[in-house]
Amino acid sequence: MKLFGHDTSPYVRRARILLVEKGIPFERDPAGWVSPSEEFARLNPLMRVPALLDAGQAVLDSRLIATYLYDRYPAPPPAPPAGHPPLQATPWSADHRYDDENVLLAIDGALDSAINVFLMEQDGVLPAASAYLRRQTQRIARCMSFVDGLLEGRQTLREGVLSFTDITVCCALDWMIFRKRYDVAQHANLVRFLAAHRDRPSLRSTHPSLAAPAPPPRAG
Repeated sequence: MKLFGHDTSPYVRRARILLVEKGIPFERDPAGWVSPSEEFARLNPLMRVPALLDAGQAVLDSRLIATYLYDRYPAPPPAPPAGHPPLQATPWSADHRYDDENVLLAIDGALDSAINVFLMEQDGVLPAASAYLRRQTQRIARCMSFVDGLLEGRQTLREGVLSFTDITVCCALDWMIFRKRYDVAQHANLVRFLAAHRDRPSLRSTHPSLAAPAPPPRAG
């Protein structure tokens, strides 16, 4: 099994964390689309990360990767570290699936908007000069407020387990702080949620601040 995608990506990170949590061995191709490997370029027409290759089966999206890993590797995950909740046995809570999927949609919406603004700023286009980018920043704020409200009084979305959706929230918050995309500190519930899981080994070892500097673009 090989996972493709750069270490700073929150979408790649959520797949990395899930693989570690489920105890599935895998190899890495840490190049992103700035410097893609030939194998990755052939594999993924979407031109985005992550992608997974498992015994010839390609899986091209982080949500689909999560579904695939739960379907293909249903064995119970290893016991969690002391003081941390176990990984949820299914990708969605049976009683709250659509609520959980709404949270994931909100997180992905906020991340997509934040990454869009980030990349446009790299090209010199700032939100102050673009009504479209201002709408993106508004979407980020609304989505973060929505998730913050759902986490009031909770350390996980579903009591006693860490779900894939919880993992996606952690990855989004860490990326926004790392890239200075959004003031997470204004949401007390999000701050408390992130602090509760910061020392979990799978999260600590994959934090975007640990990513190696990006390599120069490949020739050709």
